[in-house]
Amino acid sequence: TQLTYNPFSNTLAVAGTTTIGGGYGSTGITLESDGDLSMNGDLKVDGLIHLASSTTAEPIIKIENTNTDATAGSIQFVKNGHGEADNDVLGSIDFKGDDSGNVETLYAQIIGKSGDITNASEDGDIVFKVAQNGTMRTVIHIDGVNEDVLVHNDLYVTGAEPTDAAIGTKYFRIHNNNSHNYIDYGGGNVYFRDDGGTTTMFFENTTRDVG
Repeated sequence: TQLTYNPFSNTLAVAGTTTIGGGYGSTGITLESDGDLSMNGDLKVDGLIHLASSTTAEPIIKIENTNTDATAGSIQFVKNGHGEADNDVLGSIDFKGDDSGNVETLYAQIIGKSGDITNASEDGDIVFKVAQNGTMRTVIHIDGVNEDVLVHNDLYVTGAEPTDAAIGTKYFRIHNNNSHNYIDYGGGNVYFRDDGGTTTMFFENTTRDVG
């Protein structure tokens, strides 16, 4: 009564809770009566896992750890082809959406790379990319080989989210959002400004003077 098959519609129906046992009496896969699927073991898929939903803010991938220690779960990208080389892409997180022509388009990307695979002295890279004028561009590169953090666009450090008009007006700005004290570098002079934006000191680019 729990398992029925309809040959006319080619459908297999399961009623109630159904369990597929593992080896030596262990529980393998359990299909609950409420539609939930639980599994005791590893899931290995050679191909694409596609989660699709027409409900707002779904689908959701939830990773939950109920242990009482200080360590939770992780998402791991492992490249194990035994032909690894420097600067291999180890994994990426891609953010895609349709453009105005209904074409699936890559808008943002986080990439992990093996900068140097030399045993016992390995270095890694993390690259953040975004689409700019139709082309993917690197905006932040965390370079493990040279121990550098490279910012390829304007750097704006502030205590609160700045307005759109402030972004892109300076190449470099460290800004105190409460008192409006900040340091500016726009490709020429370097300015130190006090509350309200008044310049208190600057380094003049052409004459090398301090004003």
